[in-house]
Amino acid sequence: MINPKDLADTYSVDKKMTFSAKMRTRRFKVVNEIIEAVIRKKGACNILDIGGSEYYWKLNGQFIAAHSGKLSITIANVEEDEVNFEDTELFSYRVGDCTKAELYDGPYDFIHSNSVIEHVGCWKFIRAMATNIIDTRLPYYVQTPNYWFPMEPHFRTIGFQFLPIDVRARMLLKHQRGFRKASNIDEAMQEVESVNLLTAPQLAVLFPAAEILREHFGPLTKSFMVVHNPAQ
Repeated sequence: MINPKDLADTYSVDKKMTFSAKMRTRRFKVVNEIIEAVIRKKGACNILDIGGSEYYWKLNGQFIAAHSGKLSITIANVEEDEVNFEDTELFSYRVGDCTKAELYDGPYDFIHSNSVIEHVGCWKFIRAMATNIIDTRLPYYVQTPNYWFPMEPHFRTIGFQFLPIDVRARMLLKHQRGFRKASNIDEAMQEVESVNLLTAPQLAVLFPAAEILREHFGPLTKSFMVVHNPAQ
């Protein structure tokens, strides 16, 4: 299994890429290990990517090209969007709610989710998503930011997640934070309630059989990678 402390040295990434894209590229070391284990066992890997995008997978382009014909990726989102994939042989699109069991019905070999579980709602819905993933009995990878990392990644504000919700809403009314903005209190409340960052103990309860890898930024844990790879 990958040691997350070594991830920073794993990949040489384009200096023109955003910091977020660089981090995602490094995480693919873990994802690709799972995919390769599935391919060794089954000869191919059909991936259900919850809340993903074609752009995200392009960051893994070299690996995908090396496994051409052995991969298929179903991108699932809760809303129906007009999707025009460049690679229609590799990608397909599905509308569904990750807190509902029916989304996971299909000939899938691997469940993948990057920075989604913190957006599904309160604990009830977070647990529902985790339970549905576990119930597939498939290999899975769930990445999510660390609640205790000082910089809140969605609102790009230090310590934002530690403040009372009404304070966060008022702050969002005054200034755009990250890519988030609000013109009234209703929008502000919806925005701040749309993100529920998780801690390592919470993830251990949600995914008791999984390994929780820590993605480091210096001495701090920036995010978690929850990994279950029974195909290995």
